[in-house]
Amino acid sequence: MHKFYHLISFLAVSLLFCGCVAAETLDYQEQLIRVGISSKDFSELEYQSTRITADNNFSITDLAEEKTLIKALPGSVYDISVNSEGFIIKAGGQILMSKLGGPLGVESPAGFVKILDITRKGSQPAYRGRIEVVRATINSDKLSVVNVLPVDEYLKGVVPNELPVSFGFEALKAQAVAARNYAIRPREKPYAQFDICDSVMCQVYFGYYTENSLSNKAVEETAGLVALHDGEVITAVYSSAPGGCTEGYEHAFSEPGTNHFPARPRPYLKPVCDIPEYTDLSDEAAARKFYTTSPATHDVKSGNYRWSRQWTGAELAGQINMNLAKLSNTKGSAPFVQPAFAQSSSVGTLRGLEVLSRGKSGKAMELKIVGTNGSWIVQKELNIRRLLTKNGSALPSANIVIDTTKDASGNITSVKLFGGGFGHGVGMSQYGASYMASKGHTFDKILQHYYTGVSIGTEPVFMMATDYSLPARQVFYAPHGKGILIVDNEGADTIKIRLNGRDILFKDQPKVFSRKAFDLSPYLKNGHNEVIFYPPDYKTFEGLSQKMWIEVVKAKAK
Repeated sequence: MHKFYHLISFLAVSLLFCGCVAAETLDYQEQLIRVGISSKDFSELEYQSTRITADNNFSITDLAEEKTLIKALPGSVYDISVNSEGFIIKAGGQILMSKLGGPLGVESPAGFVKILDITRKGSQPAYRGRIEVVRATINSDKLSVVNVLPVDEYLKGVVPNELPVSFGFEALKAQAVAARNYAIRPREKPYAQFDICDSVMCQVYFGYYTENSLSNKAVEETAGLVALHDGEVITAVYSSAPGGCTEGYEHAFSEPGTNHFPARPRPYLKPVCDIPEYTDLSDEAAARKFYTTSPATHDVKSGNYRWSRQWTGAELAGQINMNLAKLSNTKGSAPFVQPAFAQSSSVGTLRGLEVLSRGKSGKAMELKIVGTNGSWIVQKELNIRRLLTKNGSALPSANIVIDTTKDASGNITSVKLFGGGFGHGVGMSQYGASYMASKGHTFDKILQHYYTGVSIGTEPVFMMATDYSLPARQVFYAPHGKGILIVDNEGADTIKIRLNGRDILFKDQPKVFSRKAFDLSPYLKNGHNEVIFYPPDYKTFEGLSQKMWIEVVKAKAK
């Protein structure tokens, strides 16, 4: 439990009214996510046209005018494109409508909308929710396709594509929570038309046809739950297999918006080693000992747990020449190749290859290349992986140690690189989650192993005392039938919620900017629960706010 709030029991100092209440009509804003659907090869999020159908009756609507344009039968195919005059709908090669303002919405209330231009896992994908066809932001003569649906329905198309269902049910539940976190709070949000994309650049989302009953159950049995640090939804990045030690956020990523490297640390994304004796691999000797051996960590079953790559000096120089030019064009204010490397440049003959700095997991943060034509420094793990390619493929990770051989003149004749893990290595290890699940650890213990100092609970809501504020409704899963309501309060003396159909009113001495906790365990179900958070009475507390959430798993004691 956080040390700066105290638990208030029902019987001690709160005034509680509970009982079944008559049904009332309340307006809520459902939490939806907007997912940008990529082209067939995932290279584009803007394209010339799209072909759409559905497996049941469906409609096409002009969303701006709230006007239904077409009511269609199952299997009917429509081509949608856009030009300077508006959207165009065709069927069988014939224009049905043109100069439509848009955006256009495609929905099948009893079925799933299918996009015929792309394939996912060998078939044309189908999607829950609504498909919106919008004018692209970069090229106005192109369009983007956006899937709009509730977050947990989106997760059903994410979890089995991010984690094999064979990895175990508790691992799937941990993945569901991490993916929910990332959907709510991604590391970056560069898209104007949608919240997140559908590829490895964000989270892999392939739609309804790739859902699995076990992973769907994992989503349902973690419904509404996120990992929280000090009352904030964390950015729960994850990777396949860190190699036995995860890395601190700042040592793997640059700062979103500025590209400054290293990034600002995030307190919940600290380095975590599975074996206590390996707590700091930032020096060369420790990294070499760890990555040239195979200690029994949680990642040991990964096919990329330990690996190697080998080049002749001339072969690697050719790869570096090609890749340095590409990396020099990185957008942003902080260049990751210093000095810049022109397209026609050459490092010459390789004479040195040295890791200048490492993170706590031994991950290379800075790599120095020395050639007969000069020297260059490359920063950031992803750039280092993309620099040292073999047969056109980037390194699995930047957890590397390097051996070189040289001739009598000091020129490198061969390079052998030893490495471990796959991916950026920050946050949860997916292979590690599977290992922990196999040893009987529950999803919350898996998450708390990889994300430092987190609790598990509902996404916090902000309730303002205004005459237009609406209640906020959440459905969430309480895995142990226990939970506490936490309130950051600006000074209102009344806190009202409805839990599983019962109104509960807490009254206490008002304190400005205080944090308090109320035990809800007597009224929680072991399973799915429904909570409605009410804003403070605006007539009494106008302008005040309350931030509220329910914590079902406490953070580990420090």
